[in-house]
Amino acid sequence: MIVMKFGGTSVGTAEAMKQVAAIIQNDTRKKKVVVLSACSGITNKLLYLAKKSAYIDEQERISLIEEIILFHSDIIISLGIESPNLDAQFTLITKEIYEFCEGISLLGECTPRSLDRLSSFGELLSTLIFSEYIKGIGLHAELVNALSFMKTDSTYTSAHIQYDSMVPQVQKIIIPKCEHNDIIITQGFIGSDEHDIVTTLGRGGSDFSAALIGMAIEAQEIIIWTDVSGIASADPKLISHAHTIEKMSFQEARLLSFFGAKVLHPETILPAIKHNIPVIVKNTFSPHDKGTTIVSDSSYSASKIISVTSKNAVGLVEFTHQTFSITQKMSIIGEFLDTLQCDLYAFGCLENTMYAVISLDRINFLSKAESLKDWDISYKDQSFIAAIGPNKVSDKYPDILSTFNQIICQHNSMPILLSGISEYALCAVIDQKSLHQTLISLHSELIEQ
Repeated sequence: MIVMKFGGTSVGTAEAMKQVAAIIQNDTRKKKVVVLSACSGITNKLLYLAKKSAYIDEQERISLIEEIILFHSDIIISLGIESPNLDAQFTLITKEIYEFCEGISLLGECTPRSLDRLSSFGELLSTLIFSEYIKGIGLHAELVNALSFMKTDSTYTSAHIQYDSMVPQVQKIIIPKCEHNDIIITQGFIGSDEHDIVTTLGRGGSDFSAALIGMAIEAQEIIIWTDVSGIASADPKLISHAHTIEKMSFQEARLLSFFGAKVLHPETILPAIKHNIPVIVKNTFSPHDKGTTIVSDSSYSASKIISVTSKNAVGLVEFTHQTFSITQKMSIIGEFLDTLQCDLYAFGCLENTMYAVISLDRINFLSKAESLKDWDISYKDQSFIAAIGPNKVSDKYPDILSTFNQIICQHNSMPILLSGISEYALCAVIDQKSLHQTLISLHSELIEQ
């Protein structure tokens, strides 16, 4: 069995849904579990509707609901679906949306639990329409509601999976149905707690759903279908000749995401990677492109830099202190991060100065943090750049490290080279004005050569 996950743009129009159906038909492997997101933009509209319903008038609320209903009705008409079951289920879901929003209005408050319930309708509608369409064109498929097996706790809007109950439920429900159907359709992103109340999985939830299902059924592979042809060697908007990386490790994918790439949120595929299930990122609208295969570190290691990535604007914070031990330095950084409640992209030391690279939007909080007022801190806007590559890149490949350092220093008058951040990355803080040219040179010398 394989798992195929299709994102919002892949099911965002009638034509896109037809393309998804063709991809499923053309895959010769017999048994497939297909995980769908809501149609592109619908989750945001539902969340907006949920929050607005607490204080807008009835006419405006109905208008917002009708916009969502009309969007899906147009897809049904364009697909030419004629199904009494679709009509009945579609009417039931839309009635529930009306009633739920009226309830929020009467309460005058939209709780996290309400947000989850209303946002779940996007996936319920997309999977209902798509399952009826593919059955209508002769495919053996069954729609299975993810609420019946994707068991979570009650942390609404970002629920945590309850593995002890989720895995047996997937095996109990999905596997037997695969014996009688070639295709199982289900929703990503949504689940339910022990009281069967709807929950959602947060950012990257549909990818996470696909990975969890793949893990539970021991899938052969998981294919994440999106609107790009895999993960690129650089941002194509900045380097037009960037190419698709055919194979990479999970650690490399995770660093690319953390340092700026936006194709995939790697933590969402961790359940699959931990069970050595390959995850392939492919393009729904260019299905013959090879895409990118992400594998566990144990089975793969690159021998060169595979990608360069960057963050255009970060905050570089400098701490000037007397000589401290490493333990004391880390304690200072830890206190600093706890105060600002932010991620640390990179950290370095040079003589009596420590450097921390953080999100630029947290810099404004420095002057407001009472506990930091006595610290000798300075900060400025910079850019952050990283070259992602082989395991222990700076130890095993000193020539790569040397080339990286030379290029950084060539384009920047006072860069801060940050070695040791990760065994898979070489990092530096540079001037914003030189970022683009530095990226081009790194890509040319470390990847294209």
